[in-house]
Amino acid sequence: MKRRVIVIGAGMGGLTAASRLARLGHDVRLFEARAGPGGLASGVEFSGTRFDAGPYVLLDRPGLAWALDAVGVDLEEIAALQRIDELYSVTSGDGESLEFFTDGARTAAAVDRRWPGSGRRYEAFVRAVDRVYMRTRPLLTAPPPRLRDMLRTGAWRDLAFLRRSLDSVLARSGLPREVVDAIAIWTHIAGQDPAEAPSVLALIPAALHRFGAYYPRGGISTIPCALARHAAAHGVEFTWGVSVRSIRTRAGRVVGVETDRGVTEADAVLSNAHGLGTHLELLDPVPEPARRGTAPAVSSVSPR
Repeated sequence: MKRRVIVIGAGMGGLTAASRLARLGHDVRLFEARAGPGGLASGVEFSGTRFDAGPYVLLDRPGLAWALDAVGVDLEEIAALQRIDELYSVTSGDGESLEFFTDGARTAAAVDRRWPGSGRRYEAFVRAVDRVYMRTRPLLTAPPPRLRDMLRTGAWRDLAFLRRSLDSVLARSGLPREVVDAIAIWTHIAGQDPAEAPSVLALIPAALHRFGAYYPRGGISTIPCALARHAAAHGVEFTWGVSVRSIRTRAGRVVGVETDRGVTEADAVLSNAHGLGTHLELLDPVPEPARRGTAPAVSSVSPR
């Protein structure tokens, strides 16, 4: 059945969802408050030099290729990827720097030079999180994951890990505090406390050393820009520079959205805003399950 679907936000998630829905034959309209696509993966230009709006490198190239393939986009065709061997450096309060490389042995050697014996601990930590990563990774390509999938892949062993915080995972590594902080630097960049960050962020070293790190020539925004062109080619209608003020409901059903230009009706709304913001800032009234904090991010914005 063909439906009128509104997608809020032209981030990577919103663009891929809009493209997939349009390919399935739905009438899709996407609202984006900015003047172009990308969200955190967008870019800005000053005096002829282009900058990324977010601190992005690609740590899971196979995962990105799989996700794009699901909407009919070939990663190799839309982005020229450059491998990054020297990924990042973190300088501690004593002025000493710790280098992270895509080569795990090289990174462990850098750790060991400053803290003798800690290189082995780093390698042990990476092996441990890599096992978690490889057991849970197949669940991402077979949604929604079911109990039999967790039994088949062995991911059931990682349920306790997935419920922990990043800080608690790193605390058990036995690594020096400076190394722990350097591993958790991604959360600091995002302004998130490691004690509140999910444990899956501890899997970044596993992805980094297994698949390498890449950067698209021309900037990270080349990928969402290509996705936007792909979505438009399949009939997605884009409305730029328009903010969605609220998601309209009637008798428990989504009926459209209100923007700063008026009300647009729809049979379904998919929000690329974060789950809590969707429920508490856009949806009115907030459903009781959301008030109790038990509802998933999209339960109240999809047709019933």
